[in-house]
Amino acid sequence: PDPLYSLDMSFILIGWDENDNDYYDRAARHFDSALALDPQYDRAAFMRGMMEVVHFRLKEAEPYLQKAIALNPQNPYYHLSLRHFAWAHGQSR
Repeated sequence: PDPLYSLDMSFILIGWDENDNDYYDRAARHFDSALALDPQYDRAAFMRGMMEVVHFRLKEAEPYLQKAIALNPQNPYYHLSLRHFAWAHGQSR
């Protein structure tokens, strides 16, 4: 799935540069494809959650972020991100 991950990240950067949500949606679809190929791919799960965050859909993002943490509990960025989004959404973790 690494080539898919790289392609997804390209869509994210273009979306950011162009301020175009269509690129974020395309990236989300590619992260879904990466997860279909390898459900244990923690980076794809995390970034798929981030695509929900971009659209301010924090409740939809949480399962993806939780999955990334379950798959790679040693990654402090995953924990920090989930805590940050929970705090921003008015929840405590």
